[in-house]
Amino acid sequence: MSAPDPPTGPPPPQSPLSEAVEQAADAAKIWWEDISDFAKNEADQLSSGDYGLKDLASAQVNLLRICVRNTIKSVGVLSDNLALMSYPSPGTPPPPRTMSVPVSIPPNVNVKLTASDLVGQLQAQRISSTTIHIQPEEPSSEATSVTVEIKCPPVPSDLYEGRLHSADGTVSIPFWVAINELGEPLP
Repeated sequence: MSAPDPPTGPPPPQSPLSEAVEQAADAAKIWWEDISDFAKNEADQLSSGDYGLKDLASAQVNLLRICVRNTIKSVGVLSDNLALMSYPSPGTPPPPRTMSVPVSIPPNVNVKLTASDLVGQLQAQRISSTTIHIQPEEPSSEATSVTVEIKCPPVPSDLYEGRLHSADGTVSIPFWVAINELGEPLP
């Protein structure tokens, strides 16, 4: 039996999670190498016998410089990875998000509730009100809650805010839905 032929053609695309882990590992490796080089240089100076007060004072500044430089790199990697992981993924639509929203309907008032668009607090991404269904649409004054179902396409991770309101303005109720980092509504 012979070994299989090596794959031909372009390599398969890297998954967002794999790419994020690789970037984080590279950032940690660079940080570790910088600290390691710093420690070796300091040890060499100490062993040479002419390590003075000036060297001691500058060592702290050099170490701080390494930490600041690598913190900035790490924040860049974190920002890239958050954007990468929150980017909507293709495939099947996520399951609907269903929640109970408390309501307070004034006595002897008939209202029909509608929903506003949901707006992400971090990225200002919008989820259209056409994807939001309210049951019952016309709650009575005895109702304490309504069921809101959101059937949206994959969207970036965020906390989305919207309002249930009546046409005459007597009722206006805020509600929120959290979308997780993989673009699917949280259960």
